[in-house]
Amino acid sequence: MRIKTLLFVCGTLLLQFFHSDTRAQWSGSGFRSPRYGSYSGVDPMSILRKKPYQRYAVGLSYIPVSGSFDFRTIDEFGVADTNHSVNVKGWGAGVVYSFVIPVARTGEKTIAAINIGLSANYYLFDVDDVTIRRVSANYNSTSSYSGPGAGFMFGLPVGLDLITGGEASLDRANRFSFAVGAGVMPLVSMAAVHEFGGLSLRVPPYVKAEIGFHFGINWKVRASYLTKSAISFSDDSKNIFDIDTNIDTKLKANDRFIISLMVQPFSFGWD
Repeated sequence: MRIKTLLFVCGTLLLQFFHSDTRAQWSGSGFRSPRYGSYSGVDPMSILRKKPYQRYAVGLSYIPVSGSFDFRTIDEFGVADTNHSVNVKGWGAGVVYSFVIPVARTGEKTIAAINIGLSANYYLFDVDDVTIRRVSANYNSTSSYSGPGAGFMFGLPVGLDLITGGEASLDRANRFSFAVGAGVMPLVSMAAVHEFGGLSLRVPPYVKAEIGFHFGINWKVRASYLTKSAISFSDDSKNIFDIDTNIDTKLKANDRFIISLMVQPFSFGWD
C-alpha cells in the first residue's frame, strides 16, 4: 500500500507539471526559458542530448530484509519430515549508478528517457538457531546450526522514466525535480544460511519514484520496489549426513524495497 501511495502522489505531481508545461507552450505568455525552451529552427532532442553526463548519478542504497528460513528432512525412503521455519531479519546496503538517455521531450520541463543502471548490494541478516534431527529404525542423530546469513546481489536495471523539473531542463533555476519509472532488473544473486545456500538468476520487473533538489549539485532520493526477492533461494539436494538423508531448504526473504540517496556529480554545470 505504501508503494502505491508513493507512486500515486508522484504521478499526480507529474501530471500537474505536464499540464502547466502544455499551457505554457501554447499560451505565448513568455514561460519558456531562452536557455531551454526556445527551439526555433533547432532539433529539441539535440539540445537534450548535448550534455549527456550531467544526468549521471551515483549513490548508496539501503534494503530492509525480513522473512523466514524453512527446512525439512527427507529420509532414505523418500519420506519427508514436518516442515520447520525460523525467522530472518536484517538489512542490505550497496552502491547504485544511473545513466539517463533522453528519448522525447514531453513538455517545457519534462522528458521521457531510458534509464540504464547498475546495482550491487550486500546483505547481512540474523537467523534463529536451527536444530535438525534425523530419526530412523537404526539410529538417531542431531545437527545444530547458529550464526548469521549473508547474500550478494548484482543487477542491471533498464527502464523508462518520466522526468520533470531541473533534471529534465538542466537548469539550476528549476531547483526541484521529480521522476517515476518502471522496467526490469536482470540480476544474479547468492545467499547462504548456515551451510545452506543458493545461486539465482532472475529478471524481476520494478517500479520507482524519485525526488531531487539542487543545492550546489543535484541530490536525489529514490524509492524502488522489485516484484520478486533478489536473494530468496530453494535447495532440495543438500546432503547433511554421511547417510542418504537430504534436506529441503528455502530462504523466503522480503528484500524488495530499496531506498537510495544519490548525487549527480556533473550537475554543477547546469545552466
